[in-house]
Amino acid sequence: MRIKLFSSAMLLTAIIPLSIGLSSCSNEEGVVNTKDDYGSEVIGKFNCNTGEAKLTKDDIAYTALKKNKWYSKEDFISTLKADYELLLDDESESLRRSKLRYNLWVKQSKCDK
Repeated sequence: MRIKLFSSAMLLTAIIPLSIGLSSCSNEEGVVNTKDDYGSEVIGKFNCNTGEAKLTKDDIAYTALKKNKWYSKEDFISTLKADYELLLDDESESLRRSKLRYNLWVKQSKCDK
């Protein structure tokens, strides 16, 4: 009886920290859905901890971004800027619009910070 009780206690002390460790090391920690400009449907993901963004569904406003690829803030802005430069002759306006797009993406993500 004493050996059985001891082995049950050992098993619990091994399982509990393991389960806590697995749940706190999730790859999805801090990742939230991002909605389109109208807030009607989910088009991507945003990592609230790192500021990285990923498009998961085609959206007309983000045609320059590749689906399912994570972009840092800088890469997100520069990719959109290059796309805007094809349409606009003004480099500063392209940069301004790209930064606005990133800020809108963050706002639509609704991080709890």
